[in-house]
Order: sequence, then C-alpha cells, then structure tokens
Amino acid sequence: MEENKVLFKRAFLLYIQKCFLIPTSAPNVTPRALPALFDLENTRNKNWALHVHNFLLEEIEKAKKNNAKSVSGCCYALMVIYFHETHFEKNSRDAAAQPRWIQYWTGETLWKRMKQEKTMKAGLIKTAQMHVERQGKSKKKAKKTSSSSSKSEYIESSHDSESGSDETFSLPGSDSEQTMSDSMVRVERRTRSKKDSGSE
Repeated sequence: MEENKVLFKRAFLLYIQKCFLIPTSAPNVTPRALPALFDLENTRNKNWALHVHNFLLEEIEKAKKNNAKSVSGCCYALMVIYFHETHFEKNSRDAAAQPRWIQYWTGETLWKRMKQEKTMKAGLIKTAQMHVERQGKSKKKAKKTSSSSSKSEYIESSHDSESGSDETFSLPGSDSEQTMSDSMVRVERRTRSKKDSGSE
C-alpha cells in the first residue's frame, strides 16, 4: 500500500512538471524534473516558484542564444508576469500595496485581459501580428527584387549574345561586309574538296 502511494506521488510530480511547471518541446522529461522524485518528504517545502522561475530563465537564455522562435517553460507564468508588469506601474508609490500575481490574476481577470490584448495597439498579440506582417512583406520584397534582377541579367546576356552574333555573321545584301569565322570557312572548304574528289 505504501509502495503504491510512493509510485503515485512520483508519477504525479513527473506529470505536473512535464505538462505544466517545466514543460519542453521534447518528448522526454528534462533531467531538472528528476530530483523532486527522490525527495518526496520535502515536496510541500520545496520552492516550486523558484524551480519554475530558474528553468524559465535558462530556457529564455537558450532561445536568445540560438535565435529560437519559441521557448520552453511555463507559459502560464510568462503570461501572468507580462500581464502584471504591464498592468501595474513598476515605480508607482503603491508598488508595495499591489496584490500578489496569483492572487490578482484569477480566471476572470485573465480572460478580461486576454480579450483586451486583441484590440490593444501596444498589446502583445497585436505586436506579434505586426511583426509577422512585416516579416512577410520584407520576404516578398526580397523575392521580388531577386526576381527582377535575374530577369535583367537574362535580358542583358541575351542582348550580348545577339550583338556578338551580329559581329560574326553579317546578313547578305547588307551594306556591312559579310564575315565568317575561320572554322566555318575550313568546314566549307573540306565539304567542297570532298564533293570534287567524289565527282572525279
């Protein structure tokens, strides 16, 4: 019976860390989740907020270093931090009187703020949408520029080849002197000599 309780506690700690507290995009569990499984007696005393915070900071640094578009960690914590920091002024006189993050951001206040984010000009969602639109426009512009430059290069090369052929071969009946390359002259002479030898 006691063994089943221990297995359940370990399974729950593994699950809650993987899915909510310190999630990653990888299918396997991060090694940071393992120490808590072998210290079940201090589960209640563990500083889980610091555990989530440290993991989140590490993953943000990795994302910055690797230019990643996403970050592992507790997205709920990120959302609450962002909402709280933008809702209350950092240097206000009543900073000490501000409610605690988890205490203030209930389901109702979170839902209300998420609705506001869709319409706020300086909101995170609006800013992200504008960033994506700018990236799309810059990619289209770069693609259009490269396409036009390749077309101009093709036209110039075609013009050069045409002008080169005009210099080598002049049309009969024109005022300019008709010229042929030495190789073509040799081919013509060989053809005539073969015909002459055949007729003899």
